[in-house]
Amino acid sequence: MRNSGPWRTAKLREIATIYSGGTPSRDTPAFWDGDIPWLTPGELSGDEKAITTHTKDSLTDVGLRSSGAVLMPPGSLLVTTRATLGACTIAGVPMATNQGFKNLIFDTDVADPHFYRYLIAGMGRELARRASGTTFLEVSGREFGDIEVGVPPLGEQQHVVEALNAVTDSELAIEASIAKLSMIRSEIMRQLFRGLGDPKTQLGQVARVSSGSTPSRACDEYWHSGTIPWVRTAEVNFTVIRETEEHVTQRAVTQIGLKVYPKNTVLLAMYGEGVTRGRSALLGTAAAVNQATAAISCDANRLDYRYLYYWLELSYEEIRKIGHGSNQTNLNGSLVESIPIPLPTLQGQIEVVQPLRALDERLAAESDILTKLRTLKKGMANDLLAGETRFRDTPQLE
Repeated sequence: MRNSGPWRTAKLREIATIYSGGTPSRDTPAFWDGDIPWLTPGELSGDEKAITTHTKDSLTDVGLRSSGAVLMPPGSLLVTTRATLGACTIAGVPMATNQGFKNLIFDTDVADPHFYRYLIAGMGRELARRASGTTFLEVSGREFGDIEVGVPPLGEQQHVVEALNAVTDSELAIEASIAKLSMIRSEIMRQLFRGLGDPKTQLGQVARVSSGSTPSRACDEYWHSGTIPWVRTAEVNFTVIRETEEHVTQRAVTQIGLKVYPKNTVLLAMYGEGVTRGRSALLGTAAAVNQATAAISCDANRLDYRYLYYWLELSYEEIRKIGHGSNQTNLNGSLVESIPIPLPTLQGQIEVVQPLRALDERLAAESDILTKLRTLKKGMANDLLAGETRFRDTPQLE
């Protein structure tokens, strides 16, 4: 699939006309709620759509005229260049944007906007290098127009887009499958536990609750070249924890009495910002934890750790209500011990969790495929968009 000769290069302004967006006054109702879609960078953060047809806000004709924005035709490439850098989408209908965008209308004889959507989306470092500003980074129109890009033959651009779109379609299909399985899992979990009756046993009667600590950051010997996983509260997020971002040393464990909990210990976040407090997790490896995380060791004769893990996940909202504190409603060891749980026999607990374990295995398999597919897509994009891999015959697609 090799092609001879490098691509020619050009500045963006040489293959496209570039426009900025604008915002009309919010104090004038006549400017808003019209028929013209108006896009902001926040609508692209996290989940970028290849083509955008709907926006949260809309302008009237008079609002557009007062904003300084330009009505971009379908097929225009809209790129965020303020605060959020490099998020891209293609206008599927005529629309305007705010000033956080640079918008491109390409010369369609030489450039496919879908090709440059993929290309510019991967140019985060280049955009950051060209950005300036103290409150937030912004790429000026001049700097944006000066960016040099490869300009392969139009037919080759279209073949690159076709290849990357095929992988993207597979990615979206797996994401949809994971979302559907997750919904099914949530409903099955509710149904399974609903049949157990009211929870009457306090957790502290069938499990031991403790917590960890944070070794001094000033002592390098506690952290440098550490090999023992150390769980932060932010990592407690309804999952099996097999790896952690940080590790501590054996010296930290020995000198400050930091406990290393075994695999299958159930964790519960006792406090944290936003949605963190009340989240649960399961250790998939031996690890230490911080002081904001409750480590729950089940009495193996009375409580199955997997059963407890699922029950805590199901009870997330109720657990958050039992916290207390002046500035933020924290949990503590005593409150965790007081959490009520329904307690069937061990065999009954195992029967409850079996369908959930089967679903989790399917979800894990789908997630693994998705991770591998994303790795493949990244490698393909790097090679194809840099011209490292070329298509031999690249006639323009009809």
